[in-house]
Amino acid sequence: EQGSPAEAAQLKPGMLVTGFDTTAVNDLRDFGGALIQKGPTDNVTLTVVGLQRVNASFVQPVQVRAELKLRDR
Repeated sequence: EQGSPAEAAQLKPGMLVTGFDTTAVNDLRDFGGALIQKGPTDNVTLTVVGLQRVNASFVQPVQVRAELKLRDR
């Protein structure tokens, strides 16, 4: 979403969240359990895995740590 914390952290659709601060994320329950412990203005660090295009015919997996501030919606 334009202007969202995810956009500011350069997270892209299709990236897979594998960590939320110090919590490993294996499924939506893990993510939700970590998220519910945070306040709307807390900073969090997500570890995400995605694909990065190297050239026209090759992509490689990439792991990124992104710090972002949650917001109240």
